[in-house]
Amino acid sequence: MPHKPLKPCSHPGCPNLTHDHYCPTHAHLDRRAPDTRPSARQRGYTTRWDKIRRRVLAEEPVCRRCAAAGRTVLAAVVHHQDRNPRNNIRDNLEPLCTVCHEREHAEERQGRGEKIAGGRRRWTGGGAVRAQCQTSSKGSGDGRG
Repeated sequence: MPHKPLKPCSHPGCPNLTHDHYCPTHAHLDRRAPDTRPSARQRGYTTRWDKIRRRVLAEEPVCRRCAAAGRTVLAAVVHHQDRNPRNNIRDNLEPLCTVCHEREHAEERQGRGEKIAGGRRRWTGGGAVRAQCQTSSKGSGDGRG
C-alpha cells in the first residue's frame, strides 16, 4: 500500500519534508496535546445516535435557547443535558446552535457547575449562559450572536 506523500515541516523556513507536523529537527516545538480520549464510537456516538440526532433536528430545527431569546437560528448540535451520550431519552436531548453549545461547554471547562455522575459537571445556573445568549446581538440570525 502506498504511503502518503511527505509534506513540509511546519517550522517557518524549514526545507525538510516529514510525515508528521514537524520534522525530527523541530519535533520538540510540537505543543499540540495528544488526543487521549476514546473514539467517538467508544464514547457512545454510534450509527444509532446519528439516526436519533437527525430525527431530533428534523423535529426541532431551531436552537432551543436562541428561540427562547426571540431569535431564529438553526440548530446544528443535539446536546445531552446530563452529559451521558448513552442517555438518548428525548427529554434529555436539546437542539442547540454551535454558539450556544460551545458556551455550555466553555462554562463546564471553566469549572462552573455542579458535579454529576461520572465526575462530569453540569451547569446548574443556566441563567448566565442563557442571559449571555439573550443579550447578544439580534438580527444576523447566523448563530454568532
